[in-house]
Amino acid sequence: MLRSFKKFVSLMLVLALSLVVSLPAFAAGNTKDVKDSGVKDSSFTYISQTDAVLLANQCIKEQVAIGNHCCWTKSTKISETAALFDFEGNVNAYLFRLTTNGKRTGYVFVNAYAKAPSVEAFGYDCDFMLDAMLSKNHKSSVITSDHIIYADSLVFLTQNKSENYFVIGDKAEKLDESKSDLVKDYKNNLQKEADAPSQSNLTELKANTIKPMGQTIYSQHDVSGIWSSGYHIYLMSDFTGYTNHCGPTAGTNLIYYWSHYGTPRQSQLWKGSVFQDLYKYMNTNVGITGTSTDYISDGLSTFAISRNDPIVDSNSSSGDWDFFVNYLEDNRPIITLVNGDPKYGDHYILSVGYQDTSTGQYLRIADGWSRTFSNFYKFQGKIVDARYVSW
Repeated sequence: MLRSFKKFVSLMLVLALSLVVSLPAFAAGNTKDVKDSGVKDSSFTYISQTDAVLLANQCIKEQVAIGNHCCWTKSTKISETAALFDFEGNVNAYLFRLTTNGKRTGYVFVNAYAKAPSVEAFGYDCDFMLDAMLSKNHKSSVITSDHIIYADSLVFLTQNKSENYFVIGDKAEKLDESKSDLVKDYKNNLQKEADAPSQSNLTELKANTIKPMGQTIYSQHDVSGIWSSGYHIYLMSDFTGYTNHCGPTAGTNLIYYWSHYGTPRQSQLWKGSVFQDLYKYMNTNVGITGTSTDYISDGLSTFAISRNDPIVDSNSSSGDWDFFVNYLEDNRPIITLVNGDPKYGDHYILSVGYQDTSTGQYLRIADGWSRTFSNFYKFQGKIVDARYVSW
């Protein structure tokens, strides 16, 4: 994470308090075609839009092959493209908005860094986080001509004519670093993301040697009940007056699962002020900004005891893939902390399913921002803590 951006992570989470994710009408002026970059400077190369489209279409085809709960079909296609940029004006990411039979159906976001070309995020029925941020401020969805800078760890920037950089959502405060310092930190962080499997996958795609789509999903599982009618997902924006509260929000979604759909169902947990009590028992914003991992399990345990329904089992991990597979297949949602993540920064999410595919491993998540389980998080070494509890 760029060192100066850390102080803005809490700002981004505050913005999420009032975030209402929807699917607005297409922004005027969006273009389907963006000039290919494939740009190379002294440090690294970015892939072209043509290559990024290959990755996006691969993602779409894989999800169609799965079939379950995915509104994408063989008619799903890219309807809009918005390019994002690095500090030198090179295209470093592509946001593809999709339609299915003329209806808006989510997005695919592709990292264009040539040493780690991959789908960073996708969703069937929600906006990309940047579009949601802009919508919160009554602005249209991002278009290429906005020249948004995709930096690192939850941060999207704009630049004014005086070459000052501002975090999206608050132009009253600008970054203090010079452009040269920002570029140096950006390149150092980017080079750490090099991923050989992602490079190989794109090479195979370009050579038309990818296996048939039906063979690309090795294994998958969603915890039982998440597709039931009436399932409610809680967002940080549901709890006004709080800041840096992604931890208790993830906890609220966990408690909702166990009290309504868990096996065995623990209906007595859903009593009183669930979020407010979790916020208190997790010591959120007490001495630190946010929720310490030390208080996640203890807070849930104290909460359960307060409902006369003690936890019977718990475990934690620093981010091992097998941990997620084993417990998600056992229908145990997992509170997950990502650190320095390209999309979420430092943030708690609730993992409710997984997909192991030929192009990477993904967690199906409730991220606290969008009221959907059709958000997929790429498992890429940014998880620093994972915890489950059960009854």
